[in-house]
Amino acid sequence: AYNYSVYVNTSDDVNGYRPATASSPYLANAWVSYRQPAGPLKGLGLGFGGNYASDNKIINSASLGTFILPNYTVLNASVFYDLPHYRFSAKVDNLTDKHYWIGYTTMNAQKLRSIIGSVAYKF
Repeated sequence: AYNYSVYVNTSDDVNGYRPATASSPYLANAWVSYRQPAGPLKGLGLGFGGNYASDNKIINSASLGTFILPNYTVLNASVFYDLPHYRFSAKVDNLTDKHYWIGYTTMNAQKLRSIIGSVAYKF
């Protein structure tokens, strides 16, 4: 997604500047998964995806200057096994253990690699 935002017809301090609450101008998200439909590995599946955000100006005015959070790409992966009434799965978020921050007017560290397991009952 592309988001072009600037202040117009406002104070000289921010006129023509990107709002600090406008988020990153470029964002992308993708996820693909595959489940084996037949054969000895029927029900086994894999998933892979990620999130991207471009540089984000969280302070942006003539009086305060500009402070930019750097861009980031976070990759995630999963493996699962489907049975008629159950799904067993494991997912790794932030596969590469990337240090990154998000924020609008603040700077918030995001979690490093995490591994999550689950069992779901289907009815």
